[in-house]
Amino acid sequence: MLSAMNPCRTHAWLLIILASAAATAQQPTQEGTHNGRPTTEQISGRGCKGGVHPQPQGPFGVYVFCDDAVGTNIAVFYPQLGEPKYQKWTLTRRFWQDGPWAADVSALGWVPGRNLLVVATSEIYGSGSVYLLDLEKQTSVILGSTNDCGSTILGLTDSSVTLGLTNCEDPKPFKSITMKFPRTDAKAPQ
Repeated sequence: MLSAMNPCRTHAWLLIILASAAATAQQPTQEGTHNGRPTTEQISGRGCKGGVHPQPQGPFGVYVFCDDAVGTNIAVFYPQLGEPKYQKWTLTRRFWQDGPWAADVSALGWVPGRNLLVVATSEIYGSGSVYLLDLEKQTSVILGSTNDCGSTILGLTDSSVTLGLTNCEDPKPFKSITMKFPRTDAKAPQ
């Protein structure tokens, strides 16, 4: 139908379609925000959205596997590697799925302005802990244990995460706790 139109009209329609697609692509896809502010996502349960979850304003991404009865599992990846910028990532090692942080994940949180990811796991098939992943170095530290059925990330700063704890009977948080990040480098807040 576009080919039968006047060429100027065709270009106008294409520009409208492209502008609409660009505006849609810039909108956050889950909870949270972008433009230098943290983005958090609840990824477990019926609302699980499998596939690619890109880091806002960063080079990394998380691939979410909605594995139904065995939980929601994740892998971190570096899709646009090019010439490797970080030592642990190479042309043949673009995915990182290692240890208990990748199993039965309930929530993710991208730390603003840094290549860090907070991962909350359920105790059902996971460890029931909260992890801070340094994506550049492929290292993780346990921030603490929640021992609940699926924590929700309520707040995230460059130095801490606030979680809503849930029990297995009610998905609404019954308690909130804040966990501070350990100092990871000279730029990190104390």
